Amino acid sequence: MDWHVGNGHAPQDLSEVYVDRFLEHRFKYWSPDTGDRSALRRLLSALREEDLIPAALPVERTEHEQIVDVFARYLSNERGLAASTVGSHKLLSLRFLREVCPAGADGFAALTPEIVIGYVERHALDGSADSGKSRTRKGFNDIHILQGVW
Repeated sequence: MDWHVGNGHAPQDLSEVYVDRFLEHRFKYWSPDTGDRSALRRLLSALREEDLIPAALPVERTEHEQIVDVFARYLSNERGLAASTVGSHKLLSLRFLREVCPAGADGFAALTPEIVIGYVERHALDGSADSGKSRTRKGFNDIHILQGVW
């Protein structure tokens, strides 16, 4: 709170935007703790319950995030995948879409196996070699599913 007020903001203006800015600032100088973000979210929630700060503004979801949300529901409801697995697929799918389909769903028609394989090869060092091979096969299957779901 000192950081927020010390930078010229009123305490009642505290919001997710300022929490994110604070964490960005903090992480430049200190290693993040795993509970930092969730603790600050709980603080905002408690302050809102006591009417000390205004309600949160609605969050605008990007087209990529909307596509990934639909895909996550498919994986959860139709495929019966565990929440942790769905979370991993969401993260990977969002990264993939942002890089390979920057225009959103309009870019789906142009996807080819070569594009998907090229993406996986560029990111193969993000994990082990074996995970890269399985991601190539799995990634292309997931793209076909995304095209059909969206």
